[in-house]
Amino acid sequence: MPLIDPPQTTVDLSKTVPGGWTLVGFSEPRSDGVNPFRVPQPVTEIRFSTPGPRYVELNYQLFSPRADVRAKATLDGQALGQFTFPAGQFVTFKPSGFVRAGPHLLRFEQGCAVACAINQYNAQAKLVVSARPTARVGSGATRWAINAPQSAIQTPGFAPLTFDGQNYFRSLTSPGQAKVVLPSGTVPTSLHYVSVSDTGAYRLAWSNETGRAVETRLPKAAIWAPKNALSAQDLSLVGDEAQTLKVQVKCQDGTAACLPVRLYWSELTGVSQSAGLGKLSLPTSLGTLLLAPGLLALFALLLRPARARR
Repeated sequence: MPLIDPPQTTVDLSKTVPGGWTLVGFSEPRSDGVNPFRVPQPVTEIRFSTPGPRYVELNYQLFSPRADVRAKATLDGQALGQFTFPAGQFVTFKPSGFVRAGPHLLRFEQGCAVACAINQYNAQAKLVVSARPTARVGSGATRWAINAPQSAIQTPGFAPLTFDGQNYFRSLTSPGQAKVVLPSGTVPTSLHYVSVSDTGAYRLAWSNETGRAVETRLPKAAIWAPKNALSAQDLSLVGDEAQTLKVQVKCQDGTAACLPVRLYWSELTGVSQSAGLGKLSLPTSLGTLLLAPGLLALFALLLRPARARR
C-alpha cells in the first residue's frame, strides 16, 4: 500500500454545529431564500480537535452587496493569508494548513472600509488524514514518504507541502537547485516519484552532494517528459551513500516556462548504515530494491492526481 493515500472527512458548518466543534461570533443559520448562511461578527472562531495529524482546509466565502470585504485567517496562531471578497460577488477562498493531534483554533477577522452587512456562505471544513511518514519494506529497509507532514526527509528549495483534493505533492517552482536531505545514518537504495508539469516539456537533473549525476530511466527517445502527462521515475542509489540529493528542473525550451513541476508519491527507500547493504543477503537485497519501486509504480498508475487528470 502506498504511503500517500489520505482519507477525508468534510464537516458542514453552514446549517449545524457537529459534536466536538464550537463556533464563536456566528449567528444561527439563516436563509436568503435559496442558500443558508450565517452572519459573522468582526472576529469569529472555529474550535475543534483532531485525534491525529490532519490537513485542514476551510471553505471561506463572505458576501456583501455594496462593499469589498477584507479578511484574514489564522490556524493555531499561524497566518493562513489575507483575502478580499469583491462587492456583490460570490468568491470562495480555501485557507488551509497542517495540524498535530489535539485542540485547534481557526480565527478570522473580517470587515469593510465602511459599515456593511456580511453573510458567510458554504462554511465547510475538510479534514484529511496525514500520510504515514515511514513504512518497513524489507529486512532492515525503510521507506520514507517525502510528501508527508513531519517527514524525516528535508526538502530545501521545494515549495511547501500541498494537498490538491486527493493527493499530497511538493513543487519545484524555480530553475535553481533544490535538495532532498536523507535522515542521518541512512544508506539510500532507491528514490521513486511521479512528476508532472501543466505548462511545458521538462526533465529533472539529479545529482549527489559531490556533483555526480544520478541517472533517470527515461528512454533516450523521450529525454523530455511531455506536459500534462504523469512521468514515473525510479532512481537507483545503490552504492551511493550521499546524504543529500540535488535536483534541478530543465525546461525543453530553455526558459522557465515548464515551471512549476509537481512531484507526487515521492518516496525514498534505504537501510541504516549500521546494517548496510552488505549485511543483507542477496535475495533480500534484490527483493527490497526491485519490489518496492515496482509496487509504487503500479499504484502511481492507478491513482492519478486531480490536477493531472484535468
